[in-house]
Amino acid sequence: MTYYLDEPDMWNTKPPLLVWLQVIFMKLLGPGELAIRLPSALAAVATGILLFWTARKVYDNNLSGVIAAFILSTTPLFVNAHGMRTGDYDSLLLFWVSAFIFCSFFCSQAYRHERIKEAHRYLYIASLALSLAVLTKGVQALIVVPAVLAFVIFYGGPRRILKDKHLYFAFLLFVLIAGAWYLGREIKSAGYLQAIWENELGGRYFDSDSLLNRKSGYFYPTYLWEEYRWGTAIFGGCLLYAVLYGRKRSRVFALYLALCIVFYLSILSMSVTKIWWYMLPIIPPMTLIIAGIGVPVMYRLKKLYRPAVIAPVSLLLVVFFFAIPFAGIMKKIQTHESQDDLSNYLRRLTEIEDEKEIRTNPLILVYGEEYYQRAPLGFYVLQLQKRGIEVEYKKREELESGDFVCVAEQWAQEYVDARYRYEEVGREGKDIKFLRILGHRE
Repeated sequence: MTYYLDEPDMWNTKPPLLVWLQVIFMKLLGPGELAIRLPSALAAVATGILLFWTARKVYDNNLSGVIAAFILSTTPLFVNAHGMRTGDYDSLLLFWVSAFIFCSFFCSQAYRHERIKEAHRYLYIASLALSLAVLTKGVQALIVVPAVLAFVIFYGGPRRILKDKHLYFAFLLFVLIAGAWYLGREIKSAGYLQAIWENELGGRYFDSDSLLNRKSGYFYPTYLWEEYRWGTAIFGGCLLYAVLYGRKRSRVFALYLALCIVFYLSILSMSVTKIWWYMLPIIPPMTLIIAGIGVPVMYRLKKLYRPAVIAPVSLLLVVFFFAIPFAGIMKKIQTHESQDDLSNYLRRLTEIEDEKEIRTNPLILVYGEEYYQRAPLGFYVLQLQKRGIEVEYKKREELESGDFVCVAEQWAQEYVDARYRYEEVGREGKDIKFLRILGHRE
């Protein structure tokens, strides 16, 4: 069970699988950013491997697998905040949901061709993947389930599947794993299920805690088109090619993935709260549809080159076409990363070895009314406290004469400007100001 300020966390109601992994890595590597970010980064690597394996299995060539992995690793939407680099839930969620979607497809294929043992194997893997997806980020993992189940049952054969006891055993496995967590957490801290409803279900779906997150019903497709026009156009072209000219298995796979994408975005679009990173789980299905272009490319290469030349030529093509987006991502990471908020300020303090030097900086932080606004700071605050350096939080209304404060957010600076006399001692980055409070304005 996760805690915040020594109490059960009722604001971040997500299950603790990612937190458990981060704790394991902190035990192995020590507390630090590497241990926090590594599980999400490794999940991204695992997703790339999963995409390669799936593309190779569906399209029967290595080039499609390489294309899928490269697309994932060069997609700005994924290599971003809440993606593979920042220690967030979405990267791990994306891996488990992708495994569920892909294994469910192979399960339906096996049922359709009466390879029952193979179908059972994929069925249980899909059930386990879905269970772990729920333990990663809760109900978001379940959004795509109706579309997947509908396809598996009708394509694999309704009579054959619905009469198979292993379908219900797989469902029971899911209930035991995911249900055990929710029931145990509710017993441990009463009110957890109510908090789930308010944060993840009705509360956030039918309302929003921020006007910034209230957007039109067309937000997600519009965002994809406006931010990633070329990528969206290529996806549409590859989907059309797969439907019109692809082999039967490739065509069915593309239509299945398109069904999952459309259903998932439709459910998200009906929600009042709309945030761009909610659509991250559609990236792997999109990359696999695009990866299908490797089939005609390999066909052309086999006509033009000897077998020994095909591998290096195809690799050069992939590197050439993905070098530009990769360079753009690296440039963004190096030049546009935020280095001026309170978290980065505290991180800098933790890296200073001389405690006397640390104490020359302001250790009073001005924050808002909601406690979760300072939650990201706790990681660094605890590291400083272990060294005997006390970092104090103060609300903007509680500042006193003589306080040496660090103010970052514009709204906090405007409040201080209007109500206090102060001396500006220094700045850091573009936004942070170090102020010594002289008293209240008359």
